[in-house]
Amino acid sequence: MIPDAADFPVARRWPRPLKTTAPRPFPAVAELAAQAEEAARQTVDPLAPIVHAVATALHAEADPYVLLGILVESMARTLCAVPPSRRSMALQASAAMLCKRIADHERDADTQDPTFRPGG
Repeated sequence: MIPDAADFPVARRWPRPLKTTAPRPFPAVAELAAQAEEAARQTVDPLAPIVHAVATALHAEADPYVLLGILVESMARTLCAVPPSRRSMALQASAAMLCKRIADHERDADTQDPTFRPGG
């Protein structure tokens, strides 16, 4: 016999509806929460400038071989920051992701990405 939710009293209580905002009975707590949320909104993604620079270089039709050299050097330095015990796994995962992305771009030759230029 397969049990159903009625056999498990706890299961009948879940999922509970989520509260969108928790009550804040103390004004100081509410102020600290507001400050933390504002600080989080103002935090800049440290990778955003890199993504922007690569997109700009591709749009400006920079030499793709020079750009690849820069990206490979960046990848090598990044992999050196990975703990040695996990470096091989990170390299294999990166290579697999690169192969998948190239295959995706080749499959979708009519991609909407204006910076992608197959074979050139």
